[in-house]
Parts: sequence; C-alpha cells; structure tokens
Amino acid sequence: MFKGTELKVSSKSLLVAGALMGLSLTAMAQSVTLYGIIDAGVESLNHQAGDARRNFFAGAGGNTPDLFGLKGTEDLGDGFSAIWKLEGSMNVASGSGTVDVNSNGGLFGREAYVGLKGRFGTVKLGLQLDPAFISMVETDPQDAKESFSGLQTWINGSAVQNNPNTTTVNIFDANAVSYNYAAAGFSGTVLYSIGSIAGSNSANSLVSGSLSYTVGPLFLAAGAFKNHGAVAGQDGPSEWNVGGTYKLGDAKLKANYVDMKSNVTGGHDFQTYAIGGDYSFSLLTLNAGYYDNKDKTGNGKMTMFTLGGEYPLSKRTMIYLQLVAAKEDATGYGGANLVDQSGGTLSPGHTVSGAVAGIRHSF
Repeated sequence: MFKGTELKVSSKSLLVAGALMGLSLTAMAQSVTLYGIIDAGVESLNHQAGDARRNFFAGAGGNTPDLFGLKGTEDLGDGFSAIWKLEGSMNVASGSGTVDVNSNGGLFGREAYVGLKGRFGTVKLGLQLDPAFISMVETDPQDAKESFSGLQTWINGSAVQNNPNTTTVNIFDANAVSYNYAAAGFSGTVLYSIGSIAGSNSANSLVSGSLSYTVGPLFLAAGAFKNHGAVAGQDGPSEWNVGGTYKLGDAKLKANYVDMKSNVTGGHDFQTYAIGGDYSFSLLTLNAGYYDNKDKTGNGKMTMFTLGGEYPLSKRTMIYLQLVAAKEDATGYGGANLVDQSGGTLSPGHTVSGAVAGIRHSF
C-alpha cells in the first residue's frame, strides 16, 4: 500500500514523541490533587464580654476552616509510594491569608510535608497536624467545628499555656517527624517536633502520639502530648485525652475527656468532659453537644451547649445553622474563654447565647 512512498521522521520529531511518552508515564505513576474548602457564615452573640450584642462575619469559617491545598502520591513499586502535602488557609471575608489558630502562618501554614508509605507504615517529615489533637477531633461531639465545639475548649486550655515555638496551640507542629502504623483495626501515630535550640536537644521540642481502635460500629481513640519550654530545663504544657464513638442506626453517639496542664508555676489545669452526637434522616443531619470545662487551679467553670443542623444542596455544597448557650462562673475561668474563632468571648456570671449560619463548598 505504501510502495514507492518514503516515510521520513526527523530527530526533532523523535525527541517530541519521547518527551510526550515520558510525560504520559509520569502521569501514570504520580497523582496530584488540588482541593479546598470555602466556608463563610454570619454570626451573632448576645451578652458576650464587653458587648451586649455583637454581629460579625465568620470569614475564617463558621463551620469548617477555609483552606486550600495540593497533595500527591508517586508509586515507587513493590507496594511503596512517596506522599506529599501542601495546605494553607485564608479568610474569605477579606481574601487574606490567616495567621491564627487555623494555621502556623505563611502560604502553607497548615501542613507542608513529604514522606514514604508502605507495608512498614507511613513516615512524614515537615509541618503536620498534631496526632493528639486529631484523636480529640475524632471523638468530639461537634467534630471540632469552627464555632461552638471542642476546638474552642482545646484552645481555651492550650492558648494560655507556655507553648513552644514549634507549634500553634498544639495543632500545627513544625519541624516534625512522624510515624504511623495501622493493622487489624488499630492505628497508632508518634510525632517528634525538633526544638532547634543550640545547646539542648529537648528545649522547644514536642512529643505527641495517638492510638485508635475500630471494631464494627465502635471507635475508640486516645492521645497525649508533652511540650518542653524554649529554655533548657524549662517545662511546658502536657495533655491527654480519651474518647469514643458508636454508630447506632442513623445515630452516632460521641464522648470524650480532655486534660491539659501547664506544668509551670502559676499555670492552670483544665479538664473537659463532652458528650453528644449526630442523627441523620433523609438529607438533614442534626447534631448536639454538651461541654463541661473546669479550671482545677482556680476552681472556675465554663459550660457550653450547642445544637445545629446541616443540609446538603449538592455533593459539594452545604448550608448549616449552629446555636449555642455558654456560661462562665461568676468566679471566672482561666482559659481563653472563646466560643468561636471570631473572638466571641464569655462574660463571668452571664450566659452567652448566639448562632452562626452559613454556606460551605468543597472542591
């Protein structure tokens, strides 16, 4: 059919074809995902400290944190893979990056790590979420929502302590090396955050870990961390938590306990008991949670009750409403006294009530 016809292929064409083939093989071996959450809400609180009423825009997220990121894996063969993640946060009210409890600051202030995964487990190096904090989130009655949840009780205890520079309220751990192994329903993680202080291996460092077990509808989790101060020999805060969830038909019951100590003179010892859960029918999911927070050092107390609902408009878009009633003892409470991530504070002896309503979209 091609008799008498010459087929000429230049070296340039061969190079282009080779390059395209190489890109194709690379794409097959590596997976890269762009993802994010945009959550914006309007919040109102009554009788908070210093103000009879306050309305504001929950730009850093009324329900979940606003974030964006890139993550990927590369198949190395024989069951091994390289993994990486770059995740940052932003404020949708202004479009700016946030430097608060939603990140360590910087473009990718939430997570920035690279690691290896295989039959041996998973090793990560870089900025990571604290495993003890994750174990609390997994059993928190309100899933650590940005408003009115165990996230605030965690910050209440951690923010006022002597935290090292390696972490932001023991959520985002910098300079960290972690190891995770999971098998037979068990999953365990240990993390060490290097202090980087000349002359001392322990100063400014952090050790954290978690252990969980899943069997049928039951999930159990526990975690703990220990900080060291920025000065050699200086002690820092410590924490431990334990909790569980149980799936019962359309309901999911949740409960946990968190104990956080400053371990320094004049510091505080905070304890939080939490119970609640979710109930789903049709597309609507209702949730409720009760938090009892005690400052054992100053004998102060703070209680919080929250109730809400979430309704999906699509697979990626959801509307939500959360209500709260929180009260601080007249004697005061030594924690940060927050009920949300927008600065909602309590007033001793008064009940703060409020609500947040918003829209969340994920991509």
